[in-house]
Amino acid sequence: MEPKTRVAAKEVAPPFSPATAPKVGRGSLGEALRVLQKQVSSGRQTFVYPDDLGEGDITFSIDTHGIDLTQWVRRFGASVRENWITLSSRGTVVINFTIDRLGHISNIDVAEPSRAQALTDNASRALQRADRRVQLPPEYPSDSADITATFHYGPH
Repeated sequence: MEPKTRVAAKEVAPPFSPATAPKVGRGSLGEALRVLQKQVSSGRQTFVYPDDLGEGDITFSIDTHGIDLTQWVRRFGASVRENWITLSSRGTVVINFTIDRLGHISNIDVAEPSRAQALTDNASRALQRADRRVQLPPEYPSDSADITATFHYGPH
């Protein structure tokens, strides 16, 4: 199970954070520890972007490559959220997509549609209309990121 981090006012720290890792010295042992810290902290992490009204939330699963993406997910989530209408239905939509360094979203693939087509269309549209100014952080080591977004409609 992937660790989850809430990106609202109350954040849950990931199980390991390079920011809180002990500082290591220079030299071959220090370099080995830095590499190990990065490997331990790499991997997919799930961030929860909640709805303040309790009408639904969005989770984003992304390979962090060992960097803290909390602030980036907060900005990106807000961009998607302002284009997402929760509607009055219940359901879940899972969408895989790629975002490049400049914030362009491509390869949108509905992995798990809702039984209600309107929910699926609404979630896809929210991603397509996301603000392109929310670019990947400069320290992100790849030119793009593959993300899974899960749109939860209604309380769950």
